[in-house]
Amino acid sequence: MKRQLDELLDANLQKINHISENKHFIGFSKKLGEKVFVKIFKDPLKYELEYKVLGDKTNLLLTFPEYFVLVLKYEDFIQLNKESVDDEDIIKIAKLISDFHKGNWLEIENEKETSLEKVLEKNVYRLADRKEYTKICELYSKFLRNISKLDEEYRKTLVFIHGDFGLRNIMRKDDNLVLIDFERVKYASYYLDFIKYFYQDLDNDKRKIELFLEHYYEYSNEEVLSKELEYCLIFISALGILNYTKRVEDKEFEELGLKMLSDVENYFEQI
Repeated sequence: MKRQLDELLDANLQKINHISENKHFIGFSKKLGEKVFVKIFKDPLKYELEYKVLGDKTNLLLTFPEYFVLVLKYEDFIQLNKESVDDEDIIKIAKLISDFHKGNWLEIENEKETSLEKVLEKNVYRLADRKEYTKICELYSKFLRNISKLDEEYRKTLVFIHGDFGLRNIMRKDDNLVLIDFERVKYASYYLDFIKYFYQDLDNDKRKIELFLEHYYEYSNEEVLSKELEYCLIFISALGILNYTKRVEDKEFEELGLKMLSDVENYFEQI
């Protein structure tokens, strides 16, 4: 694949290594006369989603749909990290994702997650081969006790979400923050975008989370979630991580999913 792309772009692409199901390369394309970022997708649906989001942006240079490849203009971004992010950045990040959620402009053909009950069912049963499955089913049954009320509240929170929101997909460009990596966009609860961000990037720091949510709700005008729905969405996020780490080995990420599962257990023990 690399040899074919090198020939098509008249380049000598260099692979970027990081944990992902996709492959990423950078290099100077003599054909295009500029440095490029090349993303090769394993999943054609994710290719389509990224293409639809980027289609109107200037950084999309070429597509090779037969290979599920996007060629993007290389941007000299600075990646955010936990150590450098301050309160002002947290407020900017809240506005950044609020603006994305408020767009609601993207038409996608993948399944819309409009039924909380169906989302739960799908995520639970695909983990039947995990050792935590008994615990997962016990927690699942507890959410089902109040599923009608939760489902009603959940439907009010539906927007187009980023799907992989967090500092690794937020870049600094001059004085602006920019979202990247749109292959997991979907129609789902806005709060699902926040859970990994809170756990991974804000270290579940209550003050930082409250600062973020204060400004997110101010910019977005979304309603504040009930605690039960919040923990139901944490449960769904945990299941998603545990399913992902069946396919891609990432022990640290798997531990994060197990920590979320433990927090959901603690929630039910305290009520």
